[in-house]
Amino acid sequence: MAYNPENVPFSKPTISIDCLYQVDFKKGAKGEPETDIHKYGCCFMSHLTIVQIMNNKPLSYAEVLEIHSKATQAGWLGESCWVKDPTSIMSLAENILTGGKPKYKYLNIACQGVTATDRTFGMQNLGAQDIPSDSNVYFCVTDFNTKSGPDYGGHHFVLFGGTGILLYDPNKADLSSGYVSVNKIALWKVKKI
Repeated sequence: MAYNPENVPFSKPTISIDCLYQVDFKKGAKGEPETDIHKYGCCFMSHLTIVQIMNNKPLSYAEVLEIHSKATQAGWLGESCWVKDPTSIMSLAENILTGGKPKYKYLNIACQGVTATDRTFGMQNLGAQDIPSDSNVYFCVTDFNTKSGPDYGGHHFVLFGGTGILLYDPNKADLSSGYVSVNKIALWKVKKI
């Protein structure tokens, strides 16, 4: 089946719910336990945003901290907020948002390294062969390199919708500046339970 952007939901450049951002979690803010979300939480927050969009409901500050704590204890979230098991983290968020009655299952259907220097990279860069025919709802978490040359090593993750439209940047940043190239993409399918 050929890729048809008109069949893909969530292709608007903004999301309709008031999600929290990585930058909302200041070090030691609100008397809460200290986390590394404010500095390294872009991938974590991008994955949580998929769940929030699907349920059309935002997570609270306390719920994000609860997910962070439980995911860290379970080993799904590593040092520097590194996402080791995004499927389990999104399932936990789904359970919290739905009061233990999950409506969706989140499946990673592709994760690949790419070489792209176009800062507007999105789903339009994937060929139709990369999108399974039964995938009618999907998102793309994209890892941008923020440094180049001998100091390479910086990363920033953002969330794109199915047609390559930026849905969410955890830093509330202007995607047209500060990103050197695309490093990796993860394509997510969502199934109704």
